Parts: sequence; C-alpha cells; structure tokens
Amino acid sequence: YLPKALKASIVPLAQRVIVACEQGQRVIDELDELIETGFGESEVARVDEMILELGRLESETDLLLDKAARTLFSMEAELGIATIFWHQIITWIAHLADLSERVGNRLRLLIAT
Repeated sequence: YLPKALKASIVPLAQRVIVACEQGQRVIDELDELIETGFGESEVARVDEMILELGRLESETDLLLDKAARTLFSMEAELGIATIFWHQIITWIAHLADLSERVGNRLRLLIAT
C-alpha cells in the first residue's frame, strides 16, 4: 500500500535517480572515446563536465530523498511499522544515485592520473 502523499514524493525521487543512473551510464560509455583519443584534452574536459552534471543530479536526489523522508515520517501514525520498510526502500532508491556518482568520481581519478 502506497499512500498518494508518499507516492507524490517517491515518484520524483525515483525519476531523478533514473536520470542520474543514465548519466552515469553515459559517463561510462565515454571511456571508449577517452581511450581512442589518448585522453585528449577536449575529451577529458567533456567527460569532466559530464561527471559534474552527475554530481548535480545526485545532489538533487539527496534533496528529494529528504523531502520523501519528511513526508514518510509525517505519515508514521498512519503507516505504523510499514514506515520502517518504506524508509529502507526510499533509501535504497536514493543509494543508486550515490553509486552512479561514485562511478563518476572514480573515472575522474582515472583521468587525473
């Protein structure tokens, strides 16, 4: 059971996480281009900008996570023990964006060395 008020917070979070994961995939896809260009300056700058965008997307998911958590805990009396489970689900969803950002940061380290 997913109350409408909670759904209104979770859906935007999930959508933003999907966008962040897709950006993470685009960053990974650029690794081939980096290798082909011999880590050329323009390609490195392009990938670095993509990684910065990934960081911005992840920050947005953090804000949406906070909003979803506030909504969830405001409904604690209505949801009862399900609050704990929904909190874990929301956290897992947001963690996907964290993992995408981590991939981008590791690629940034690879480029820098």
